[in-house]
Amino acid sequence: MPGMVETQVLFRVDDELLSALDRIVAERGFKTRNEWFRAQIREAIEEGARRRRVLESLDRLTVEGIEEEDVVRMVKEWRARKRKR
Repeated sequence: MPGMVETQVLFRVDDELLSALDRIVAERGFKTRNEWFRAQIREAIEEGARRRRVLESLDRLTVEGIEEEDVVRMVKEWRARKRKR
């Protein structure tokens, strides 16, 4: 990316954690820990953006004519259907 400033991030892990990380990196097909870490950061940022969009959508919803008892009844019905599966 043009004009991108790079920052180096260092962290320490014990040998056991490093071995586990290396297994994950290899299993997922990444060539380096750095490549895996960048992918994880991108994924976390994208997930955060998705959550924000969903929450913004939910904030726009208005519920009219539904009482608390109605919500409790709907949840109980949903749980009963789920148990039957």
